[in-house]
Amino acid sequence: MIGGTHMCTDFPSLREETASFDEAISGILLHEIATSLRSSQ
Repeated sequence: MIGGTHMCTDFPSLREETASFDEAISGILLHEIATSLRSSQ
């Protein structure tokens, strides 16, 4: 656990990549939900 936190502080670029990856996943999920809602109406 301590090693994991140490890695995060050592590699901020990796943390930024993970954040943008999360944003991409959220965007895809929102798009899928919106599409399914639209098609069900």
